[in-house]
Amino acid sequence: MIPDNIIPVAFAVASSPKRYALLLGSGISGGKIRTGKGITRDLIRKIAAASKEQLDGDPLDWYREKYGVEPTFAGLFGRLKAHAGDKEAILSEYFTVKDEEGEWVAPEPSPAHREIATMVREGLVSLIITTNFDNLMEQALQNEGIQPAVITELSEPEKMSVIPDRCRIIKVNGDYPSTDLKMTPEDLKDYSPELKDYLDRIFSEYGLIICGWSAQDDTGLVRILTGEGQDKERVRRYSTIWCRRKDSRAIPGEATEALHPLAIEIASADEFFRELYSRIEVLRRYEHKEPMSVSTAVQRVKHTLREPKPELALPDLIYEETDRVLEFVKARQYYQTASIDGREFYMATLRGFEDAAAPLAAMLATVAYYDDGTFADLITDTIVRLVNIPPIEPETSGIQSINPRTAQEYNDGLLPLRHFPALLVIYASGIAAVRTRHFNTLEAILQRPKIYRYGGMLQKPESYHEDVNLQRITGFGSGWISSQFWDRFREEGTHRDYLYQVIYTIIQGLIPSQYAFGESLDIFEYLFGLAYLAESDEGDIQEGAFCSGVTPKPLQSRNWYRHSGLPGISLSPPYLPPHIITYLADLKRGAGGTEFFGEDLSMFKKANRKYAKGFGIEHSKTGIGSPRGDLL
Repeated sequence: MIPDNIIPVAFAVASSPKRYALLLGSGISGGKIRTGKGITRDLIRKIAAASKEQLDGDPLDWYREKYGVEPTFAGLFGRLKAHAGDKEAILSEYFTVKDEEGEWVAPEPSPAHREIATMVREGLVSLIITTNFDNLMEQALQNEGIQPAVITELSEPEKMSVIPDRCRIIKVNGDYPSTDLKMTPEDLKDYSPELKDYLDRIFSEYGLIICGWSAQDDTGLVRILTGEGQDKERVRRYSTIWCRRKDSRAIPGEATEALHPLAIEIASADEFFRELYSRIEVLRRYEHKEPMSVSTAVQRVKHTLREPKPELALPDLIYEETDRVLEFVKARQYYQTASIDGREFYMATLRGFEDAAAPLAAMLATVAYYDDGTFADLITDTIVRLVNIPPIEPETSGIQSINPRTAQEYNDGLLPLRHFPALLVIYASGIAAVRTRHFNTLEAILQRPKIYRYGGMLQKPESYHEDVNLQRITGFGSGWISSQFWDRFREEGTHRDYLYQVIYTIIQGLIPSQYAFGESLDIFEYLFGLAYLAESDEGDIQEGAFCSGVTPKPLQSRNWYRHSGLPGISLSPPYLPPHIITYLADLKRGAGGTEFFGEDLSMFKKANRKYAKGFGIEHSKTGIGSPRGDLL
């Protein structure tokens, strides 16, 4: 039975095609061909027979005692006094099998070979490292119309490319019928500098799926794999998956310590690769089409809104795109993050969620910009689905480049990223609604959506602001985001500026002016903070309580860090930008009679005063009175 942890392997390969290399050993051939160690022992028996000596124990021990040296491939054939032609003839018997009629014939590729060849054909795998001498893998590939490049220790260094432009088979121990093979323990202790450098590049830049390889006698390859003796620690960008049978030897301790692999117990290589490709096929079958571009998403919504009955088509359009985003997020949460570069993986996950959610964010922003309330429920329902996506705990160990952060801290930093699509949708649609003063839509964005927490049998709806806010979602990776900000946007910036740039890219077609966009963003972030305060458990707030270093995460907006004068941020006194003050002053006229803040603008006024008191600033005048007519 295939274990459930094959699921993250399938997700990893499907979502990162040609970024995982295969390391295959003799187990891939299903026992049809002898291992190098088996051939070594049989050759020693032939030498002993020629010397008319009886072997009672391990042939390797007999050889060491007899000749006082470790057996090597060259030494064995030297003892047999075999010339080049003789060597090939002697070896040929180890690379043939008996057919049904008892004839010695070349073996056929195993089911595992064929499944791997299919994965190569489908563009999932391009690099195959093997300790085997046979050409079964090449045969399987040729049957699929693929002519691989075969690389050995004797190949020219310029052929040793890691670019996934074609299929490459790296036969680290030689290629039969060549008679320059590595098969004895002594042969396997070391490799040429060129091959070691090549393998090191592969192990640094690719994830690894190991199958059919015990690593017991391949001491040289184990040292390369673990990075032993390197001047600097290898940065691994992807995970290592190690498949082993229940009755096989344990993974060598040095490999476990260096790689922190995901160990998968399998019945056979045939079953593993069959099931792996089957799971990948299922993922592809149910995978929605590639996300549409942002501009296409906007145009489709505009076109639908112009139809006589947009209510018939628009929900299906939004629901379909939401389904696609949710499936993408769920799939990417099944990551196994052992022994990888933490920063690279974090940023790749963030960008993946951003790219997946951008069209949906553009759609909802377009609805919010052109519609004032008719489709408010549609916006609310979409946000509810996005904020309630369940967490899936990743398996993490051996994360690199994040010291002094622990694996658990890394897990805690990854989990909030599942809400990044929700944040994009909330901000994009909210900024659009602010710009057009669609207060019914703002209510649908800021206050109606709830997170449902499960306590026993009861569902407890709560405000989403504590879970879905800029600082909560991206605060863990703020340094990484800032360090890569220049590379993407050609200017300096923080994780708060990152969200600004991403959202502007999404809704630039609706709000072309970057100045107008910036003002609308500031206003929306302020309203977001008030919505949080209106529903929070904050009681009597002390004067300046939010300036003491314990500012609630929903209030840690880009706007506040640019204008606030928080300790360590700015020397200027706290203040609100004029465009926010102007917006608030006109709020009563614009929001009166709408569903904004539950049709009770006095709640807005109270939240506004909480905000001002907490940050030690003068609260802005709104002219909003209580339902009884007294000014608050």
